[in-house]
Amino acid sequence: MPFPDPDQPDPRMVAQLVQQYEASARRLREQIISPPGKSPGAQTWNQNRATQILAQVEREIAALKKQATAWTGTALSGAVKRGVNVADRQVEAVIPQPPDSPFKGKGVFSVVDHGALKVLAKDTVGDLHKAADALRGQAANVLHHMAATGVSNAEVNTILTGGIIEGKPVQAIRELREALKKVHGEKVTITDKNGQPMEFETGYYARMVAVTKTRAAVCTARHARLQERGIDLVVVIGRQSANFCTAYMDKVFSISGASDTYPPLSSLPSGGPPFHPNCSKGTAPFIEALADPEEIAAGLPDPDTDKLLNVRDRTELQRRYEALRLQPVVRARAATLRTDAGRKAITHAQDDPPYQEYLIRGLGVKSVRLGGDAAVGESYRARVAAGGSRRRRGAQRDRGES
Repeated sequence: MPFPDPDQPDPRMVAQLVQQYEASARRLREQIISPPGKSPGAQTWNQNRATQILAQVEREIAALKKQATAWTGTALSGAVKRGVNVADRQVEAVIPQPPDSPFKGKGVFSVVDHGALKVLAKDTVGDLHKAADALRGQAANVLHHMAATGVSNAEVNTILTGGIIEGKPVQAIRELREALKKVHGEKVTITDKNGQPMEFETGYYARMVAVTKTRAAVCTARHARLQERGIDLVVVIGRQSANFCTAYMDKVFSISGASDTYPPLSSLPSGGPPFHPNCSKGTAPFIEALADPEEIAAGLPDPDTDKLLNVRDRTELQRRYEALRLQPVVRARAATLRTDAGRKAITHAQDDPPYQEYLIRGLGVKSVRLGGDAAVGESYRARVAAGGSRRRRGAQRDRGES
């Protein structure tokens, strides 16, 4: 498989976003738990002090949101460029273009649906701002609790280690302890689509958003480029896992949805890879004319996989996947496929001999079934043999042999 992970994001961009969020969470912790002051008395928490720190928190969150918005624009633009370039390489890997090919690709950004990119950018910014708002909410919660209970900074460590402050309401201290743990541990609480709270480490959440959204941008651009180059079918590739998306491995889908044989890509969760946060699945071009019978058979729809199409709820998808016990089926299906993908070719009678020869040479095939002039295969083998003889004679000269 030429590109095991075609949609891998730029690690530098991911690291940049993680760094921004971790640094911001760290500064918030320092502002709240270790504010400047010469003595515990100077650090006593009262309403005025809480108001002052809250203003600093607002400035920090505003700066973080600005950074996140700027990051999104840069990261998605880079992902689009990468997606188009990867698509070009994928096409070249399965259908090499002759040196005099008249094909000229359009500019990178003229290929992609700008409406789809705007939606993706809006979603990305929304997810990142959601984390920033959660950080602000947690900071405000701690400050209000400290002000209400009259707890000083000097007493914070006692509270964090499970101690009770004498003279303070026990329940209030317990609530403050839970709030402090999030800020001190640099955690962020996000509400999911079902209204359930989920807690993440701040850096982990930023990484998850960065990886998932940039993968989606690369994939969107890649599919647009494949269509521009006349390829409508893609096969799902990636790593087998315990997640429902494994069911789609080696299955073929139509990007446009116009195929009479294969389901539309849009029928998949999220409209195709990535299927869920941190998903590692991607796609590769599927050329029926170059596919083995086993690949074609594996790629066709089947009743079990069809039960996982047009379902949007990930929890339901996972439940169905596990109930259908599809993981062994996917493993068995994968075991029937050849491991030398891109090394066999079938040419057709309508292909002219020079192009057949170019295709054979470009793919570096091991076996060929010619549909046209069989002499092409003979001339190719003769040239390869002659080249081998020349290489052997050259090696002998280098070694001083006669």
